Amino acid sequence: MVALVSGGAAVDEDAYTVYRGEKFRVEYPEEWRVYEDFGWLGDGNVVFESESRDQTLRVEAWYNTDGTTGADFVDRQRDPAPFEEEGSTEVQTGEARVVPVSEYPDHWGGDYEAARVTRTLRNDTWPTPERQMTVYGIIIGDEGFTLVLNVPQGEARGYEPVFERVVESFAQE
Repeated sequence: MVALVSGGAAVDEDAYTVYRGEKFRVEYPEEWRVYEDFGWLGDGNVVFESESRDQTLRVEAWYNTDGTTGADFVDRQRDPAPFEEEGSTEVQTGEARVVPVSEYPDHWGGDYEAARVTRTLRNDTWPTPERQMTVYGIIIGDEGFTLVLNVPQGEARGYEPVFERVVESFAQE
């Protein structure tokens, strides 16, 4: 089944493949390109990008050396300064919450903690400058993972099911 997204983009809801990194595994749309950035946590960072390059999914792994909680993650994500430093303007935070355990996928263990933040911004380096970012922070003991969907604002609702599938498929390796 193909999900049509505002703006004419389409993602085949049945055509996903699994990315396996050193620290995690996650599903992504199989027609998207994969770019690995072997960060300081081993296979810690990966970007999945649509053919148009206007939609991206990013997964970053990090060490949770300071005991960051879901609430801490939300507070840090509310800060617009890092985005403004990268050239983004009009940064506004929307939803910002710790995700209740009742909303976790069944395969996530009791040691998982998750937070979700959405934001809108403008960045003229993207093909479509008006952007929406949806961010999940997943904390599992001394490791953290950040999952980010970055799409044109007008397509955000249509890509939400894609991102939810990515988040629900996420598992620590």
